Formats: sequence, structure tokens, C-alpha cells
Amino acid sequence: MEIVFATYHVEIGETPFFVALDHEKRTIVISIRGTLSLQDVVTDLNAEADQLPTEPR
Repeated sequence: MEIVFATYHVEIGETPFFVALDHEKRTIVISIRGTLSLQDVVTDLNAEADQLPTEPR
């Protein structure tokens, strides 16, 4: 697996995550860390849903 992007910011409003490529399975992996601290709880409470594009550009 090849990690192509990762962020470790742990501030209110920022969520640590990474994006990886699994070349063997031809898959993109997106992993988002869950709630771990009080700052994360504040971020969770302020979260809003957003529509992701599903059509290729």
C-alpha cells in the first residue's frame, strides 16, 4: 500500500486522515481517525454533512 497523502493535524475543526493506493487490489483507501480527545468532540459537534461528487470530471 502506498500512502499518497496524510495529515496529522489535531486542532478543532481538523480531522487526521490519510489516503492510500492499494495497487494489488486497484483500490483507493481513505482512513479517518475517530474521536480521541475533547478537541475531537468539539469538531464532531460542529460537523456538517456535505455532498461528494459522484460523476467523473
